[in-house]
Amino acid sequence: MIKLKTPSQPVFLIALAFLVLAMVGNFATVPFISNYPFWLAVGGYVVLALGSVL
Repeated sequence: MIKLKTPSQPVFLIALAFLVLAMVGNFATVPFISNYPFWLAVGGYVVLALGSVL
């Protein structure tokens, strides 16, 4: 079994920032962010998953 732990607060806030940027990029036109909202969301979840595993 993989031992999971609670992600630290900075890791959680970075993942949250990625997800908020993805949502903003999806609903508003922001030059770079609006092109890749899906990948920003995936990146946020990957950061959060890595913070829970490592």
